[in-house]
Amino acid sequence: MEKYNYTWSEFDEDIDKIVEWTKLFEFDNIYGIPRGGLVVAVALSHKIEIPVILDSKDITNKTLVVDDIVDSGKTVSKLFEGDKIAMVASLFYDKNTIYIPQFVPNLKEEWVVFPWETNESSKYDNN
Repeated sequence: MEKYNYTWSEFDEDIDKIVEWTKLFEFDNIYGIPRGGLVVAVALSHKIEIPVILDSKDITNKTLVVDDIVDSGKTVSKLFEGDKIAMVASLFYDKNTIYIPQFVPNLKEEWVVFPWETNESSKYDNN
């Protein structure tokens, strides 16, 4: 599969897009799905000045859940089993996902290597 090297500059632009979208809502905190979602969560936390939570059990309907990519959608779907509900934003999503985030600026068209990854380490995020 072809690889796309997503840059820090693109990351900053997409974080700003998510920040603009968040202005439509009132969030109390942010939960970043490990691994790549943590990077997104920290960046957003600094920009919109709300805390990051580290335990998925603390997610409420006022939590912004973020990830770097919603690929299959299984990871996000597991978070919302039962009656838990929250808004989700992601940098990328796959068109075949079972879960489409409420906000996502990019469609995954090839394997995405994020700037905090290496070509080798990105294989560990294949869920």
